[in-house]
Parts: sequence; structure tokens; C-alpha cells
Amino acid sequence: MPLFFSQKILLPRPTMQNIFKIKPERLNAALSVSSAVLLVIALLLYLQPYYGIRHDSVLYLGQALLRWKPAQFSNDLFFAYGSQAQFTLFPQVIAWMLNHANAATLFLAMTLVGRVFFAAASFLLLHQLLPPKFRLWALLSLLIMPTNYGGFNVFSYAEPFSTGRTFAEPLILLALAAFVRQRWLATCTLWVLAAVIHPLQAFPALVLAWLWLINKDKRWLHLLWLPVAGLLLALANIPPFSTLLTQFDQLWLEWVSEANKHVFIMHWPWPSWCYLLTDLFLVWSLMKFTRGTINKFCSILLQATALGFACSALFADWLQLVWPTGLQIWRIQWLLHWLAMAGIPFLLFRLYRRGHAERPRLLLLVAIAVIGVTPNQAVPPWAVLITIPMFLLWPHIRERISPKISRLLMGAIVLSLAIACARYWWDVFNKYKLHDNNWYRFRLDLAILSFPLITGSFTIAGIRFWHRSQHLVRYLLLIALTLWLAYAAIFWDRRNDWTRSLESATPSQSVFGTKIPQGSQVYWENELLAPWLILNSPSYFSGHQMSGLLFNRKTAEEAHIRSETLSILEIQTQICDIMNTLNRTNASCLIDDDAVRNACAASERRLDYLVLRNSLKAPAKGTWTAFNENNKRPVTYYLYACKDFALPRTGRRHISTQLKK
Repeated sequence: MPLFFSQKILLPRPTMQNIFKIKPERLNAALSVSSAVLLVIALLLYLQPYYGIRHDSVLYLGQALLRWKPAQFSNDLFFAYGSQAQFTLFPQVIAWMLNHANAATLFLAMTLVGRVFFAAASFLLLHQLLPPKFRLWALLSLLIMPTNYGGFNVFSYAEPFSTGRTFAEPLILLALAAFVRQRWLATCTLWVLAAVIHPLQAFPALVLAWLWLINKDKRWLHLLWLPVAGLLLALANIPPFSTLLTQFDQLWLEWVSEANKHVFIMHWPWPSWCYLLTDLFLVWSLMKFTRGTINKFCSILLQATALGFACSALFADWLQLVWPTGLQIWRIQWLLHWLAMAGIPFLLFRLYRRGHAERPRLLLLVAIAVIGVTPNQAVPPWAVLITIPMFLLWPHIRERISPKISRLLMGAIVLSLAIACARYWWDVFNKYKLHDNNWYRFRLDLAILSFPLITGSFTIAGIRFWHRSQHLVRYLLLIALTLWLAYAAIFWDRRNDWTRSLESATPSQSVFGTKIPQGSQVYWENELLAPWLILNSPSYFSGHQMSGLLFNRKTAEEAHIRSETLSILEIQTQICDIMNTLNRTNASCLIDDDAVRNACAASERRLDYLVLRNSLKAPAKGTWTAFNENNKRPVTYYLYACKDFALPRTGRRHISTQLKK
């Protein structure tokens, strides 16, 4: 018998280390890195699911459609008189990609890539600013904490839809990371790329870099001669500089103030100012607790924020100049809010390490971070006007306060946070009931974990449990993270049936059974994407198109006229929608034919077709049945042609004159 079978051979005991030949410390490092990556991606997908082409992504799609098929969309209100698209190359890129993919696939992919890109860019900048043990915590905080900034919570960074900001923001973060390391070529290249995609987001980074350079060398102040020269050329009425001093006239200002009120900071509501105050406080605190690069970065960012808001108040709110108002220098807050959210873990850790004496300040900081940045919660944001002064005064009054009072204060803070959580959960469950307890229509688990105090607490507890666990438990936790990531990935796309069918529609001008001539303007009730993607036609009017009022007076004037033209019709459709909802049918209400007739006449032959969810007495040119986005009831859309509702010429002229007045 061969020796191999006849002798007993003693093999070493198989372990994970000698199977893969990995040292224990390397194995621990690999497990930690794997778990961190899984946790980041799971939070990224879970907390911000994709709901489709909405908000400003609708406008970017429209700008791309204009460049893709200019003959078909040039009459659309959003493009007819010019728009902000002239300042960016991003729509041209989207138009080129539309040759290779439909809008639904393209915008979903861009959103996912942009979100991952933002997380990676954030980590690279945090790598330059924070000590190693705080970088992952800072990134997790950016994913968990609210991203809203600006007036009326209109904007947020790392939005769950695709716009120019989706790619400009991570490019700016990379440019700042290169700037901190004094990589000038990389800084300029990355900033220029961001600027050609979204100049309004890129400009604040330029201000930040300029102030940083001034801090090192006062000769950079000589750059101020550039705006002085521009002002002199504007006073000399030399184009294009002459437009720098153009002011809003009274009518234009009224139209803009109604539709774009967030650009005037003095019109912001008090909650928006409380959120700004919280950001300023958190970044100021981070500056006080740190040294080196991060300390300088905080200081310069605070200066840039003060300069940006002062310029916005002066040029937009007081002087009412068109060009500076459109520049929206207050957008520096997106960088301020980013750093404020990233710095929260560092601040909490520093206070925690100071011992029991600082526990009240630790809880106050938690309350400030939760109350001051989370909109739509039980505790009003003005509470930070109490908690921030208490945080600042505590070191000076700590010795005068008895331990009993200190414990009562901590108990009150914990109780208020518990009440906030309970009230939030109560609101969530009520909303769940309003959606007929339908999990698909209302993600109960997501709604609960969207509250940052809850998700943050679970994350901290989970990571502490990981560090205290043995290898076997860590493998089980890794499997659990993988399953959670799979769950988040499967349900990341939360588009309803209507949105999916709308975004994936094959454009056809005959979907209603009758061909719509190319370039015909269509009013589709409560929709802007539908005429673009389904009928391949320009939209006569939609609320989304009001975003262009700030950049062109003619657009503002025409939008106002069209809004007034359709006002009676829109009121009637809203009443019919309420009646249909109450009666659980789509045929319980008829719109007055005269409302349509008057709207068509007042449009002066610009409005060609209307698509309504409620029928008229007059026969429709065609019908199309789709599913309702809320309860999946089939909805019939009716197509009407304005030429079938003709008024005598005198009546048409009278209505048009009244609207212009």
C-alpha cells in the first residue's frame, strides 16, 4: 500500500486563519472594513429611496429634451423666452445620453451613481479634515442627519433624484479636498467641472477658497478690483456688464416673490433661520473644539457664510438686483450644513470624554442637533433659542448648580426627546392609517427610522456591540448587514405604477387615438412630465415651469398670464377631485365647458389641447386609461382641442385684455 495511505498523517487543526492564511489582525481589519462599507451603502439606500423624476430633475429632463428635439419643445413656456439652462452644460450631456437610454433608466442610474459619488467625495474631504477614528462616524452622520438647508426647506444636498447638483456637489467636495492639500491643478480642474454643471453650487466654494487664500496672503484682496471694474463698466452701460445693475420692476418682483420666495432671505420663515442658527452654532463649536486644518476650515466657512448672507441681503432683498439675486450667494449654507452634520459625532465624543460633569452639555448638544435640524417634528425649532444659550452658559454656572438640579435638567432633556420621539411615532402611525395600512404605499419601517435620533441611537449601539463581540458574532452581524443591504437595494426604487409608466412611456402623439400636430402646446392637469414624455409635446403651463421666473422677465409675465388664464379651470378640477375622492369614483363631477372655452380664448391660440381627468359636456377628441398613482383605480384622461371651443373674436379679445390688466 502506498505510504500516503499506510501512515497516519497529523494535519494542523483547520482554522479560518490558516485556511486563508490571514493573520488575526488582518482578518479583524478586513471584517471591520467590510462591515463599514456594508453599513454605509445600506444606510445610503435605505434612508433615501428613489421616487422617480421629480422636483428639479423634471426641469433638467425638460432642458435635455429641448436640446434633443428642439423643433418639438421650443414652444414650451419653460424654454420659450430662455431659462437658467444657458448657464450649464449638463442638459447637453443628458440629451446625448437620451440617445442610448430612456429617461426612466437614465435618471435612476444617475441618481444612484450620484449618491455613491457624494458619499465617496465626502469621505475623501473628511479624510483631510478629521482624525482617523472620526471619519467613518462623520460619514454615517451625513447619511443619517437631515440634508435640508435654505429657506422653506426647498433644497438639500445629496438629493434622492438627479439634477446638476447631484454631480456638482461631490466635485466641489473633491475640489476642496484637493485645495486643502494644495493640489492646485486638481482643485481648478474639479471646480471648473462643477461650475459648468451647476455654477450656483460651485460659486460658494470659490468664495471659501478666496477667503482661505486671503488668510494666508492679504495680496489676494486685490481680486476685489474685479467687481469694482465690473461695477464701473455697468455704470458706463457697457454690455454685458450693464445687466449687473438691472433691478426687478414692481410686477416682476411680485411674480418672483410668490413663486421663488426662497431667493430672498428676508422672506424666510423663522424655522429656516433657526436651522441656520443651528448650523452656525455646530460649526462654531467644532472650531472651538479642534485645532489645525479643521479649525481653519470652520473659521473660513463661518466667514464665507456671513459674507454670503450679507451680500444676499444687500443685493437681493434691499437693492433688488436681478443678477445677484439669481446668483443666490446664500447657497453657501449647503457647505455649512454639510460640515455641521459631519461634525456632530466629534463634538459628542469630546463632551462624553470629559466625564459626568459635562453630561448636561452632552444632552443639550443632542437636543440641539435633533431639534435644530429636523423639520416637521413635535418640538418646534425655536427651542434652540433656549438650548444653545444654556449650552454656552453651562461652564460658567455649573459650579453654582446643585447635583439635584443638574439631574433634573438632564431628566427634562431626556423627557423632551422621548416626547419628541413619541409624537413623531404617533404622526407616523396616523399617516400609515391614512394609507389604509398599506405597507407598499407607506413604508412604516422607513418612516420610523427616518427620525435621526432613532437611527443614530441604533447605529451607535450596533457599532459598540460589534467592537465588543467575538469573531463568530461578527460573522453573524456581517450576514445581518448583508441581508439588510439586500432589503434596502430591493426596495430602493419606490416609484409607483403611474410614475413607472409615465417615465418609461414610448412617446406618441397618437396615444389618445388622434394625432396631435408637432409643437402643439398641451395643458395636462397637474402634470409636466406627461405632455413631454407621453405626447412628445410642449406643456402650456405647469407650476414646475415657474422656476424660470427669476431669470427672465418675459417668462415671468407669460407665466402669470397663463396662470390667471387657467385659474377658474384649476379651481373646478380641484373641486371635482375632492368629490371624486369622497364618492370613490372618477365620474361624479363635470367641469363647466365655459371654463375651458374661456381659457382657450384667453390663450390667444397658444393653448392647443387640454388633458383632463374629468369629462366635459362637449365630446372629447380621444381618451386614454391609466392607473391612479394612489389607489390604483383606473383613471380615464380626456383630450379636448381648443379649436372646438371657439369664441367670437370680440369675446376672445375682451378676455385677453382683462387678464393682462
